[in-house]
Amino acid sequence: MSFNSLQNDLEQRVREFIQDRFVWQTYVAENFEQHTNPKVYAELSKRYRIFIDKYCATGKTHLNLTLGPQPDLTPDEEHIVKFEKAGDKAIVFTEVRKDDGWMQPHQYEFTRENSRWVLDGVYYYYYHSDEPYRYACL
Repeated sequence: MSFNSLQNDLEQRVREFIQDRFVWQTYVAENFEQHTNPKVYAELSKRYRIFIDKYCATGKTHLNLTLGPQPDLTPDEEHIVKFEKAGDKAIVFTEVRKDDGWMQPHQYEFTRENSRWVLDGVYYYYYHSDEPYRYACL
């Protein structure tokens, strides 16, 4: 697969991930009031596992569920800004841009497993006292 073809493929997968994450967060918001019900929580967990398995290697260990009463952002607020590849790793860089001027960089890190590229991690970047910090969010 050529560099440009890989870039197009992984950027499209990031767009799909962003859309699916929004669908997931909307579903959580719609069921947030009942999330302490064991049956509802089990269904939320099951759906999250399906979401993770769609993009990551099967059985990927993920962080605990983060549940909220509304989605964090909409798909139109996150923009792809750059792509890099080195060996069996590739990164799609995005920025979340809010109307109030707030901006936060993200990185979608892929690794090649055999001939298949899988999402290995999603990271938010933020600054504290002018020092960058990387926060895993998958």
